Amino acid sequence: MSIAISKCESEPTLSGINIQVTFVYLKPLNDLFHTYPLNATDWALSSAFALVGFFVISLEKWFWRMKRAGKELA
Repeated sequence: MSIAISKCESEPTLSGINIQVTFVYLKPLNDLFHTYPLNATDWALSSAFALVGFFVISLEKWFWRMKRAGKELA
């Protein structure tokens, strides 16, 4: 079974990111939603947490695939 990902499937994600960035960096929306622009430290911290989550989930997927395939893990 082959799964193909089309360009259209990633567009909603990119649109959501664009909306979030707009809310964070546009001054009128900052005032309305009580947000502030992120500095480099904030970006680094949020990116680090996102990467940790990505790797943990990837490791879990790998673990379950190996278990389902009947392979020994140790």
